[in-house]
Amino acid sequence: MKKCFKKITDLLKYIFSFKFFRVCSIIFAINIILILIFINKGISSWYVNNVYPLIIGSYGRIVSFIPISLLEIIYLLGIIFGCVLFVSLIIFCFKHKSDNYKKYMKITAKVSTIALLSALCLNTIIFEPIKNTSSITFAKEKREYTTLEIKKLRDYLFSKTEELHDKIDRDENGTPMYLYDMDKTAIEALHNIEDEFPKLKGYYPKAKPLVASRLFTFFQILGITEFTLMSVNYNKDTSVTFLPNTLTHEYAHIKGYVKEDEANFIAYLSCIKSDDVFFQYSGYLSVIYYVDNDYHVSSKENYVKYSLPEVCYNDADAFSSEAYEALKKNEEISQVLGDISSTVTDTTIKINGDESGIASYSYVVSLLLNYYDGILF
Repeated sequence: MKKCFKKITDLLKYIFSFKFFRVCSIIFAINIILILIFINKGISSWYVNNVYPLIIGSYGRIVSFIPISLLEIIYLLGIIFGCVLFVSLIIFCFKHKSDNYKKYMKITAKVSTIALLSALCLNTIIFEPIKNTSSITFAKEKREYTTLEIKKLRDYLFSKTEELHDKIDRDENGTPMYLYDMDKTAIEALHNIEDEFPKLKGYYPKAKPLVASRLFTFFQILGITEFTLMSVNYNKDTSVTFLPNTLTHEYAHIKGYVKEDEANFIAYLSCIKSDDVFFQYSGYLSVIYYVDNDYHVSSKENYVKYSLPEVCYNDADAFSSEAYEALKKNEEISQVLGDISSTVTDTTIKINGDESGIASYSYVVSLLLNYYDGILF
């Protein structure tokens, strides 16, 4: 055991030999310098407005040619590499005298370290300035809104949902269906509001359906965007009525609206201002429960329920009926994985600079109140 420990120690010393350590130090130093540069919000804003669109239009366009999700490819490769590395370390404990195996382990360790540092550097180049840039601002100042004003917003959103529910296409069983290119319509919807939100201009990397969608369903994930990979992804188990909102939400992320409440707002506004009735309906469905919950909290015992047609409540389900059946059959597993996903999401959002964590999704209500201030009340 002592010999094995000594060999591992020798390996680590070799990994951080002078030449190798110098390369790693240079990459690390570049990363730190970039972070210090992008702390300046003026520089970050200039970068997001002038450089980042070029990255989307070039790097993002190349990624779009890949037929499946690049994010899933990287996840799979990461799992495979992790398993290989784990097995290699175990074998190394028994074959540490083999010169060829020593060489293999040294090369693997070096490549892994440099790849990790380079990935962090790329993440800083693409994501750090976006994270440090404030996105949505209104001319109107934010203020405290009364319970009555929240109720007016809630009632307006519910009434629009009720108005549109019988205007969308449905099959003979009453199940909603969409007959057109949803991805194309989502991009068109976002372009419709680009005058209000200029960052929405330009090219959009193609959204990819997740091959392992059912696994992501157990993690309660509708969509996921990875900036470093320029990868926009959606879950195939997402209900058809929630998919327009999911696509526009993820596209809003890749265009620089990192915060979840802001992506929710952009998705909502682009959907309701779309010429497509199905998208309008999806937009209203996506926020009604956030606003209703805020009204419930604000009014307390004076809460007045708004009665929607039963079909609207069914349409408001985030996942398809088949996906919910799978979740019910594996309820314990889905609960555990859902809790893990919530914790990871909450932590990730906080690391990305939003201290509210997963609760930030519901903060779209504040943006809605500010947007409709002077319109509804």
